[in-house]
Amino acid sequence: MNNHPAISSEVFQALYLNEDVYWVECEKPKSNSNDNLGAISNTEVVVKEEVTSEAVEKISKIIIAETPEIKEETTEKIPEIIVNEVVEKRIIPLLLITDSITEADKVFLEKVLNAVKLSLVDIEVFTTDILKTTDFRTYSIGKSYQRIISFGVPFSKIGMARMFMPYEITPIKNVQFLMTETLVVVQNDLAHKRQLWGCLQQMF
Repeated sequence: MNNHPAISSEVFQALYLNEDVYWVECEKPKSNSNDNLGAISNTEVVVKEEVTSEAVEKISKIIIAETPEIKEETTEKIPEIIVNEVVEKRIIPLLLITDSITEADKVFLEKVLNAVKLSLVDIEVFTTDILKTTDFRTYSIGKSYQRIISFGVPFSKIGMARMFMPYEITPIKNVQFLMTETLVVVQNDLAHKRQLWGCLQQMF
C-alpha cells in the first residue's frame, strides 16, 4: 500500500494559492466498534430516525384513527339522566261543591265568606255541570284543598264512597269535609244558616 507524505499548511498555500479549490464530500468511514465517540454518534442517528418515522407514524394513527372510536365509546357510556319533575300544588283554602250557582247564590256566599276573611276570588266552586266535561280527579290536578264543603251534592259524585253526616266536620288526610243542605235551603232557613255558621267557626 502506498503511503503519501503529509502536506503542511505552508506547502499547501504555496502550491494552491492561485488555484480554484473544490470541496468534495466523501462518505464518512464507519467508526470502529471500539470507538466510543462513533458508537454515540450512531446511537443518535438511530434515535432521530425513530422519532421522525416510526414514532410520528404511531402518533398520527392515534390522533387520526383512534380518536373517533374513543369519542363514540365515551358517548355510548354516558348514562341517561332522568329528572323527576316536582310540581308544587297550588293551595286553595276552600272548595265549594254545588249543583249550580246563581247570582243570588254568589251574593249569599260572598257574605258568608267575608265572615271568615275570604271571598269568591280566594276559593273555587265546582258544579255538577263541570262533571259533564271532566272528572273531579282531573279537575283537581295541581291543586291542594284545605277544606271542602258540599251543598246538597253527595261526595260520591267526586269519587268518594264514604258516607258523611250533614253539618258534621270529617277530617281526611288533612282535608276537612263538610256536607250541608243545598244553597237554596240554607239561604232561606235560619236554622240551617246557624248550623253552617257553627261549622265554619270550627273550620276556620
